[in-house]
Amino acid sequence: MKENYTIINLDDYFNADGISYDSNPGNGHFGISSFPAELLPESGTIIKIHDVPFLFPLKEDDYNNNIECNNQKITIHEGYYSVIHFLGSCDNGSFRERIEVVYEDQKEVIRVGFSDWCSSKPLYGESIAFYCDHCHTKKGDNFNNAFAMWFQSVELDDKRIIKEIILPNNPCFHIFAITLSKG
Repeated sequence: MKENYTIINLDDYFNADGISYDSNPGNGHFGISSFPAELLPESGTIIKIHDVPFLFPLKEDDYNNNIECNNQKITIHEGYYSVIHFLGSCDNGSFRERIEVVYEDQKEVIRVGFSDWCSSKPLYGESIAFYCDHCHTKKGDNFNNAFAMWFQSVELDDKRIIKEIILPNNPCFHIFAITLSKG
């Protein structure tokens, strides 16, 4: 069966800059560091991770490119969806958080986990979307760890119409992209 995808544009929800260029490594703030822009996909392009399309955020200096979760309500194109897919990561620990899916008739809580970006082993069934051999700090490159952005998918009730999702309240839980699928 062919899957149909709905890519969610998160530009209006982004409130943090977690990506910086080698020319300005102190520009991003993913915790106290940032992902190196040169090791990630081009800004504003559609990329595929495990055959799922995502809109990759802007990487340019001084642009927010991820959501530090603070109970944001993400409005989506209403429809019947079977899976929600995320690109995300955590700083200062690994977290499994509650995300509310708002259907026409009620809410459902799903659990979404991302391992710490400094971890090479997924703790919550996610897989590596991008793996960077260093991160940026205000003083330059940090090669002491590798740094991961994770791909995570959670099944939904595809017999009910979804209207929005409500993110958790955890500023260490970061979301870079969301895609919904049917099928």
